[in-house]
Amino acid sequence: MRSYVRVIGGLTTLSVVLSLVGCSKSESPVRPISATTRAVQVGDYYEYTIRGTAIKPGMDIEDALSVTGVVRVSVSDGGFTPNDDPILRFEYLTTLRMGEQLLESRFALHYVQGRNPRDLFLIAYEDESGALTSFAPIVAVPGLWNVGYSRSYTEPFVYSFAVVGQDVVRTPQGRFAAWRCLVRSQVRANDPLENAVRTVWYAPQLGMPVVAQLTTTLSVGEDNWTVSITQQLSFTTVPIPETNL
Repeated sequence: MRSYVRVIGGLTTLSVVLSLVGCSKSESPVRPISATTRAVQVGDYYEYTIRGTAIKPGMDIEDALSVTGVVRVSVSDGGFTPNDDPILRFEYLTTLRMGEQLLESRFALHYVQGRNPRDLFLIAYEDESGALTSFAPIVAVPGLWNVGYSRSYTEPFVYSFAVVGQDVVRTPQGRFAAWRCLVRSQVRANDPLENAVRTVWYAPQLGMPVVAQLTTTLSVGEDNWTVSITQQLSFTTVPIPETNL
């Protein structure tokens, strides 16, 4: 499987905007959102659909390229830390088609689940070849939420996470009261899709995002493109309560 880095390594600048096409938002959830998230478990699986368009300067909107894709996230047993803490291995498989261009990515992130308040500590990055880069734990996703919560790191790479609000969002899996967060990660240093600051909506019932929005820059040869896409949860093995709000 080709990686984003190799496929777009010769591309110098791309602009990707994840927009909420087909996703309704409301600033006032039906009821207060749970302050704690569900603990992610081995065997959990999440699938997201990507839809959108790609356009370059001077191109008529009706000539914009179609962008489609799928992101598959599976959680498996990653072994144990030296302190005997169980590791959760999140494997990400992404297929993105922009016109005739096919971009594929495969990598994994290793986390330790905090016991109280169940924060997810990111401890390692695994590339497509299986090579593992370990680092001191950082709080990647909080287990206890409140608007104003934030974490920011510059070592061993730039990473930041901030909870900025609450919304009701609609996905193919239903409507969710979700925490709106701003996230930036440079774990994959050469991947412009991952490096962009993005808005992510987390549903506490799932412990994972249900919608994402981002803006970044990418170019193909001498052509600069603005790519607008929507990423929404389309399937999960995690039981979803009948009332998500």
